[in-house]
Amino acid sequence: SFHEYLTLARMREAAHLLKDANLKIYDVADRVGFNDQRYFSAVFKRYFNVTPMQYKEQLEEKNEL
Repeated sequence: SFHEYLTLARMREAAHLLKDANLKIYDVADRVGFNDQRYFSAVFKRYFNVTPMQYKEQLEEKNEL
């Protein structure tokens, strides 16, 4: 459905924005259209099987290698 497509597009953009270490999770949530950070985190976890914080930590670990 269109709603699913839109949510997927938002999650992909969120994953891209989370690569910026200077952006906080609430900033990313706001930029992709979520007013509630908790709801954003729950939706993100549904798509990526990790929370936004875990995703950021995984990116940081990869950059340290």
